[in-house]
Amino acid sequence: MERLGRYRTPVIVLIAATIEFVLLLNIFWPLPNEEGESWPWVIGLMSFPLVSALLLVHRPDNRCGWALGVSALSAGLIFLMSWYGYEFPNAPLSREIEALERIPAAGQFAGLVALIFIFPTGRTANRFFHRVFQAYLAVVAATTVLFVLSPRPLHVTQRENPLALLPDSMKSVAEDSFFLILVFALVGAVSLAVRWRAANHVERAQLKWFLTGAVFTPIIFMLVNILPSEEEPGVADVIGGLVAASAFWALPTAIVIAILRYRLYDIDRVINRALVYAVLTAGLGALYLGVVVGLQALLSNVAGGSDLAIVITTLLVAALFLPARRRVQDIVDRRFNRRTYDAARTIDAFSARLRQQIDLDTLRYELLAVADETMQPASASVWLRGKGTLR
Repeated sequence: MERLGRYRTPVIVLIAATIEFVLLLNIFWPLPNEEGESWPWVIGLMSFPLVSALLLVHRPDNRCGWALGVSALSAGLIFLMSWYGYEFPNAPLSREIEALERIPAAGQFAGLVALIFIFPTGRTANRFFHRVFQAYLAVVAATTVLFVLSPRPLHVTQRENPLALLPDSMKSVAEDSFFLILVFALVGAVSLAVRWRAANHVERAQLKWFLTGAVFTPIIFMLVNILPSEEEPGVADVIGGLVAASAFWALPTAIVIAILRYRLYDIDRVINRALVYAVLTAGLGALYLGVVVGLQALLSNVAGGSDLAIVITTLLVAALFLPARRRVQDIVDRRFNRRTYDAARTIDAFSARLRQQIDLDTLRYELLAVADETMQPASASVWLRGKGTLR
């Protein structure tokens, strides 16, 4: 066992590097039926082997690293097996290997859903969810077998499936059975809620990181669709690709911060800033569009419109940015971070009284009251240096 432990780290790093190399092949030799550029998805998928290797090296007993590793390994195998079937159609076992690509295709989603059940401790929330998780693994295995043996054409080359042992009537059953995985994902979300209720402050901070990463991922993908597209490759395509890649990195980055507990309690600040700048961006964006359209309508008969309207609106939005950010920050703190908001107000009021207070006994009493209200310590005392004594 000691010998295995000695080689565990280099083996994990080697596997992660191999998966990344396989994924990089997809940039230079993309599969024929892929739509658009493949480099954003490859860069995004590289987050899984990197984060998995990092967790397995530093937290080998936590199964979250293995769940991410399953998704990472599956991503590499999907491309490698499909690429072999496409590049070497007449090679031995070409169709069979391409048909077996459906196994890692199922494994890629299976690892992510498993992560919902076991995050952040690597174990399920209780015995009930442990049984549900075991049922989930059984359903994934059965669904994968059905999918491999179904008479659907192969994904890349569209050749007949050489492993198709099921009748045509079972094709829809194999496809629809994958919806069961979504049902188990919802049950996993319920297990996160149950875990939250029983969690201590450390585990709640870990769950906040996980949920923040999970929320950012679909939001970032929505931003990709909002960005303008161009017929010829340009700056907008590069920006859209980087935004799409960041969507993949959001959840793995949140997971590694939560499990390794690196700057764990910064999550409240992250959520606070995310709320502030989301509201600020939406508000100023709506104001910008509204004013541009309005000024264009007013100035169209005067100066031809568009350039002058855009300049005036840009200056207006720039002037409103800082006042609007302060106002939105105040609203967010008052609604979502009330304790910090009240503490800041209490300290500001105490600072105003401090400039006018000269009685040490009153000052000591107020200082202890402020410390108790804002920090809520188990105990507090004030030592004042007098004439050779401490009080």
